[in-house]
Amino acid sequence: MSKKVLALVLAFALVFSTFTVAFAEETISADVKALAAIGMLIGDGNGVTVDYAKSTPSRLQSAILFLRLKGLENDAKVFEGTENFNDVKDYAWEEGKNIMSYLKAHPELGWIGDQGNFMYSKKINEQSYYKVLLEALGYKQNTETVVGDFDYAEVFEFAKSIGLNPENLESFTIDNLAK
Repeated sequence: MSKKVLALVLAFALVFSTFTVAFAEETISADVKALAAIGMLIGDGNGVTVDYAKSTPSRLQSAILFLRLKGLENDAKVFEGTENFNDVKDYAWEEGKNIMSYLKAHPELGWIGDQGNFMYSKKINEQSYYKVLLEALGYKQNTETVVGDFDYAEVFEFAKSIGLNPENLESFTIDNLAK
């Protein structure tokens, strides 16, 4: 091979290698890939995509991931409770209704809602998710009826005191949740 041809091949290699760097930001993180590989994340109907990883989960999506983590998702999907949150009456997805009824029947799981409403479509923030994680670890939030370990306003401080690493992010995504 002549030096000119070799130089041309190397020039093309250098040019095309920069394209992968430009698109590197549009990849799925290792954390999301790991959770997808073990079935914790299954996506939004299109699989676990970059757009899915960049999306902010709703309270219901987050609750389902939480139940999946605890091994309770299947029990919740078939739960036939008689009580549910006020804002679930007209919710169309039957398994979703069952899940929220299960959470209503199990306030110890941390999904207590607000003033009788679950707010299933509301986007969850990092503070709310850490509150639930703390309860999953066995800690309790102080409420009117429970003397617990932390106040909601101090979730980040308490999480840090036990070795967790909240970041107090403005935007909380599936990728952040996976991490």
